Amino acid sequence: MIVGEARNGREAVVLSERLKPDVILMDIAMPMLNGLEATKQIRAADPRAKVLILSEHVDDGCVDRAISAGVVGFIEKQASFSVVSQGIRQVAKGGQFLSAGIAQRLTNARNRAQIQGEAAGARRPHLTHRESEVLQRVAEGWTNKQMAADFGISIKTVEKHRQKVMDKLDIHEIASLTRFAIAEGVIENPVQLEILPSKPRRPDRRKEIRMNPNPPASGLGPTEYSSDARVAEAAGWRQAVLNYCNQTTTRPPSPS
Repeated sequence: MIVGEARNGREAVVLSERLKPDVILMDIAMPMLNGLEATKQIRAADPRAKVLILSEHVDDGCVDRAISAGVVGFIEKQASFSVVSQGIRQVAKGGQFLSAGIAQRLTNARNRAQIQGEAAGARRPHLTHRESEVLQRVAEGWTNKQMAADFGISIKTVEKHRQKVMDKLDIHEIASLTRFAIAEGVIENPVQLEILPSKPRRPDRRKEIRMNPNPPASGLGPTEYSSDARVAEAAGWRQAVLNYCNQTTTRPPSPS
């Protein structure tokens, strides 16, 4: 039974604390607070909380960070309803669940990391909860004033958090921060790719050769002639129709 639905990560944290659900089905890219940070806050308040991620962000980095945040399962959004149901039931019983493709990729990635002597995610700098929230707000286009009002802190404090984020990530432009947030699954990509049909080519009048230079007087038919002839004929037919209409609408002379 569904006991609650959240419109953003912050609502998810509040509802989780109030409703104490058996399983929390969480997305990663959500407004105000992304799913990974929401999971950290939920688990900090209640270590027994069971969070199952259902997201389109399924690259190895996102999965690793989700597991580090404390999730007990991860399923891609393209999975079937039966797979999602299986994951929810298994997590509710106290188990863990990774969809088949994610589990295989994660195993391969960890094996490669062990061979190379590199820990997964070691190069990613650690951000505090507040710094992660500031990163997401900046990527979503919030101003310092808006963030200060939302967090209940001063604008100067927001500026300090913002500067720390840029220093830790070594990113000092808003556009680059936004690209980083999209790549990390913190926010959704706002750009929607639309493939438009190709523009029809204009006919080449020089190649438009017709077979019969003298079309029949009875009207247009499957004959071939030049474009200029077609325009002239169309004008002639239009004039003929106008003449016919004028004749049929002319009142007959009144009887003497």
